[in-house]
Amino acid sequence: MSAALVKGRGLTKTFAGGVRAVAGVDITIGTGETLGLVGESGCGKSTLARLMLRLIEPDGGTLHFRDAEITHLPDRAMRALRRDMGIVFQDPFGSLNPRMSVAQLLAEPLKVHGLGDARARVAALLELVGLLPDHAARYPHEFSGGQRQRIAIARALATQPAFLVCDEPTSALDVSIQAQVLNLLSDLQARLGLACLFVSHNLAAVRHMAPRVAVMYLGRIVEEAPREAIFSDPQHPYTQALLSAVSEPGSTRRARIVLRGEVPSPADPPSGCHFRTRCPRAVVRCAEVLPPLIQHGAGHRVACHFPGTLTAAETS
Repeated sequence: MSAALVKGRGLTKTFAGGVRAVAGVDITIGTGETLGLVGESGCGKSTLARLMLRLIEPDGGTLHFRDAEITHLPDRAMRALRRDMGIVFQDPFGSLNPRMSVAQLLAEPLKVHGLGDARARVAALLELVGLLPDHAARYPHEFSGGQRQRIAIARALATQPAFLVCDEPTSALDVSIQAQVLNLLSDLQARLGLACLFVSHNLAAVRHMAPRVAVMYLGRIVEEAPREAIFSDPQHPYTQALLSAVSEPGSTRRARIVLRGEVPSPADPPSGCHFRTRCPRAVVRCAEVLPPLIQHGAGHRVACHFPGTLTAAETS
């Protein structure tokens, strides 16, 4: 992995009612690297993404950007640092101000950070995302969903950031448009050398976008590995269940793993391993000891006392 650009250690976030959305997560993204973050809805993916940008404040842990700790950076210094950070939200219908033209939307971050000739930069941004110069005078309601997301991407790139968060950037789009937006993001990431956190529950999208993948369950990362290892040889029972639920062209067909029970409440998670109440391999130790995220092969980390492929008896 390349040198770390953004790094979180022990990140924790608890909301009202004792809901612990993120529970002691360690995460590192290298310069120019894309990390995919997957998991069921409600597992804490979006909360972790916002913590990485300090859009919300962590309750515990530390956050570093380019080797400097920014966990408690004052607002003025953090505002200057935001030039190097961008985010593409899930919903292009809600993330763009309907009262602002495209030119105003793209020029706003440039003006906030004092970045020169906004008109020339707006034209360049539109070209970068495959839109036309005359689109600058239009308003969000005059565009399709895919075009709106291209505008949102252009806005996120306006200040030439080094780190981009894509939070479910295609889930609100028609299936026919999703591939176009994913290809655009992939091309821009490679062309601009962006570090990217790609958050999605769409495993096919993550496989397309991210050379390295982290799997999250109930506020914790339970497995992290290169893309090939995650998709061909997952070691955590939850990852195996997640992958067995989808069928991709050209992939090995896995026996469907049906997990028992429901996802526990993040306000009252199980002791020890959070996954143990649904795991076919759980024993008493799993309730007593939280498994750490430890090395399991080259670049492969697993938080499980008993990693390895589930047997036919365990999946039935």
